[in-house]
Amino acid sequence: MKTQTLRKSVFGLLVIGFIRTASAQTSDQRAEGQQLKKEETKNLISGECSIELLSAYVWRGMVRTDEPVWQPNASLALNLGDYGSFFTAFFANFNTTTRAHHNTCGGIDEIDYAIGYEVDVSFLTLGIAHTWYTFPSITDSSYAGSTREINLSAEIRNDYVVPFVEVNVDYARADGVYALAGLRKEVQVMDQLMIGTEVTLGGGTNPYTDYSFGAHSKSGLVDGNIAIYSQFDITDNVYIGARLAYMTLLDNAIQGAYPVYGNDPKDQMIWGGLTFGVSF
Repeated sequence: MKTQTLRKSVFGLLVIGFIRTASAQTSDQRAEGQQLKKEETKNLISGECSIELLSAYVWRGMVRTDEPVWQPNASLALNLGDYGSFFTAFFANFNTTTRAHHNTCGGIDEIDYAIGYEVDVSFLTLGIAHTWYTFPSITDSSYAGSTREINLSAEIRNDYVVPFVEVNVDYARADGVYALAGLRKEVQVMDQLMIGTEVTLGGGTNPYTDYSFGAHSKSGLVDGNIAIYSQFDITDNVYIGARLAYMTLLDNAIQGAYPVYGNDPKDQMIWGGLTFGVSF
């Protein structure tokens, strides 16, 4: 959700190539068959819990901290077959150092909650959700207030490259819109190992950039990202993953416009980490 999400560079700092051999195509076909089988036997209730250890917390072009964090995620879904699924999700960020200067709550400085609905319509997967962002504190009054968003998403399912878009409407504090468009490609290298790459472009309205970066810039592009990632299934329900990503700010008006906790702004960054997850 933050997700996955998400928790999401276009200019090619990293160049990712996939070798399309006959054996790779066979692996793709086998993976598709396995996915169809999973969908046919999907439980009424499903869920997933994971924890990520990351070298930095980077989100929508903002480097929230440039030192390690760990982030637990959890989701629960009610699956209604052809009628889609309802879900709820949870995300938190814990700082492993004092870089963020927020030391209360054991290093935690963000907890997010989401509820939403997702459905397949023809070749599209459509989603709508509501996310409540909170920034807890026991003693530090400088923590930012909470805010809320409506989140819309769509992706075109196919066997080649998956295009997707997200539109996030903040109606509580920023009163602005952040939208993202991207391409994703995943290859099942073997039965247990998947490797993927993703490229995204993000943009925002003037109220959003003012709120997020403290810069009086016009509406337009905000950030570009490129990532490579992998997932290895230890069992049917337990997996580990890895991610390496590059982010860069694209608008000159917001480059250097916001501080990273009193230090020099980060207009670009390579970051990554590891994930351990359990699904049911």
